[in-house]
Amino acid sequence: MGITFKTSMEDTTAVIFDDNIAPKGYAYLIVNQNCGTMAAVLYRDFKKGNECLKRMIRFFRDNMGVDIKNEKKFGGFGNFFLRDTQIHEDKLYIGEAAGFQDGLWGFGMKYAILSGSLAAKSMINGSDYNMLWKRDLKPMIETSFVNRYLFEKVGHAGYRYLAKKFTAGSPCDFLRRHYNPSPLKQLLRPIVSRKYKF
Repeated sequence: MGITFKTSMEDTTAVIFDDNIAPKGYAYLIVNQNCGTMAAVLYRDFKKGNECLKRMIRFFRDNMGVDIKNEKKFGGFGNFFLRDTQIHEDKLYIGEAAGFQDGLWGFGMKYAILSGSLAAKSMINGSDYNMLWKRDLKPMIETSFVNRYLFEKVGHAGYRYLAKKFTAGSPCDFLRRHYNPSPLKQLLRPIVSRKYKF
């Protein structure tokens, strides 16, 4: 759940990890050229969405001094699944339509672009699309769900650790390491696949 709004605040981006604001998820604030968006992305306690939204708005007002004008509320949901085949009635499914989303944060642009490229390759040279996405995408997606499992096991101390890692050097390098399959994450995969049913 979130809001879009007008503001006099300078361009900024901020992320919150706090189970009181976004249970096992995150909240964010983005301001660009006096247009703002803030949202609480929840992974549980969905009935508390309005309460979480109010806490998030209060947090950003109190801690970052954001002024909010002409706010408009929005909401939505994401869906995560992995089917055995992404070919149905001669159609190749890519991106979110194929269930290719990140299990940890819910992002999907990278998977949409990669799966679109694999679908195009399959159509151009006749290769098996299911074989391509299972080889190139499935290990990353499964690792993202192991990351989600580990994230849900840590509390605020774990969130503070992540915040320090994100601000100490390149967050992209840190995330890239954690999204690559590893022996430890392969060991956890059977437990995680039962929990998230992939």
